[in-house]
Amino acid sequence: MKDTLFQKFLKFSYGSWIGLFLGLGVTMLITRVLPPDALGKASMFDLFLQVGMILTIFGTEQSFVRFFYEEEASKRGALLYNSLRVPFITTAVMIVLVLVFYKPITIFLIGHPNFYFAMWITLGIVSQLLHRYSQLVIRMQQKGNLYSILQILQRVFNLIFILIFFFIIGSNFEVLIYSKVFMFLSLVVIAIYYSRDYWSLSNISIKNTKHSQREIFQYGAPYVLTLFITWLFESFDKIALRQWSTFDELGQYSAAMRLVALVVVLRTTFSTFWTPVAYEKFEKNPGDKSFFRNMSIIVSFAMFFVAIASIAGRDIIVALLGKDYVYAATIMPFLVFMPILYTILYLL
Repeated sequence: MKDTLFQKFLKFSYGSWIGLFLGLGVTMLITRVLPPDALGKASMFDLFLQVGMILTIFGTEQSFVRFFYEEEASKRGALLYNSLRVPFITTAVMIVLVLVFYKPITIFLIGHPNFYFAMWITLGIVSQLLHRYSQLVIRMQQKGNLYSILQILQRVFNLIFILIFFFIIGSNFEVLIYSKVFMFLSLVVIAIYYSRDYWSLSNISIKNTKHSQREIFQYGAPYVLTLFITWLFESFDKIALRQWSTFDELGQYSAAMRLVALVVVLRTTFSTFWTPVAYEKFEKNPGDKSFFRNMSIIVSFAMFFVAIASIAGRDIIVALLGKDYVYAATIMPFLVFMPILYTILYLL
């Protein structure tokens, strides 16, 4: 029997909600074993990976999502590899640039030149790219249970690797860097295994797909500027803190950002679920506007109540983070509105 819309949402969401509580536990562990300045440096690494993703993937994931249901089922693996051709080239260029200009890059990110750290940046960019596409393949197949399991494993692997590297190198920011990269690589292996038909190298030789590489590039390229501007608006706070403040205060701010994980998880879960469903609904019945209107009303009310609950319970959550991060409670209410508005606007 075919799943209802609500059942599909539950399959995509339960992993994120379980992951939320696991993530809260990971955050509590991080704030107790790492000082705020270490968390601040790790947040700059995450920031660079985000812009690296935008520049390397070059909007091709949007093309893959858009053309997935238009392509014949037997040729969707070829669509995957056609979508990956541009990211492979841009990733190679990015790696060269990071290694050549590692001094100014690492000085900005962690305060001193470090070629070894630059190498981990490149590995993080590659692993994040593969992770992004491996997750997209599962999303577009609407395998909600598998997607949720991977969300749970993401938190579990992150916790395991943090503990491993903490006992090896101690209270250093590298703990979060190494754990993130190894987490990505572990998830990529699992995701590719369960979608191996799409990742089979034989798909590279498939010709006569409905959408050419040129169409994939033309559709996805305009998203680069949009995504970059979005990233700039969402990340300028951390960039400003890095430029005009200290790593300690940046760490406090990063801890506050982790406290809005409830709303961020809901936003991510909804967008993950909504994208394939919306495109499928539009392909089947382009004139059905009532479906999209009703979803807009439901999501708007839901996000309003989530915001109230998140703000009301912030002091309890902050108390769990430890005395070094109590200032995170002051700025948390202002940070909640960004994912809320993003989720609502995602429907438009």
